[in-house]
Amino acid sequence: TLHTLFPYTTLFRSVVYEFYLMKKGNWSLVQKFGKKDDYSFIPLAKGIYRMLVLSKSFYKSISYEDYDIIGVEVKE
Repeated sequence: TLHTLFPYTTLFRSVVYEFYLMKKGNWSLVQKFGKKDDYSFIPLAKGIYRMLVLSKSFYKSISYEDYDIIGVEVKE
């Protein structure tokens, strides 16, 4: 099953996002900062998948301004 994650941001159009997927206890970069506000993946096994999403203004040269961790449980 394909899973697509969308961070919830509607205030600014100049927001960029970076996505990380937890793999074997470590965060692994899966999509570098960009205006694309979603990430799709197909889980290969049952379990809980964790996604870290960082966001910031395109115009700021900081690491990130906000983040969220999203969990997806795959049962089949």
